[in-house]
Amino acid sequence: KWDEQNRKWEENTQRLDRIEAQNSATLEEIQKANRRYESAIGAIGSRWGLYSEASFRNGLKAILGQSFGVEVLNLTLYDQEGEVFGRPEQVELDIIIK
Repeated sequence: KWDEQNRKWEENTQRLDRIEAQNSATLEEIQKANRRYESAIGAIGSRWGLYSEASFRNGLKAILGQSFGVEVLNLTLYDQEGEVFGRPEQVELDIIIK
């Protein structure tokens, strides 16, 4: 009787080990897919954000230029002294010139 119970315990333990291994492999696959999706969504969002910002900027530039006769410049400079953010960093400026 004890031998039969021990055999069943051993079988159940082995089955549980197989299930845990399968679950770990499945979890790893899900995590890899999740990283790929996050990367793709981030790239799409970044592109959309850059394009929509550029479109808005170009539209505003045209409106200001036509309505008020001004020139609008977009400059990207490096603030070596850290005056803007408190540390050296790239800074983007929109300048209106009359």
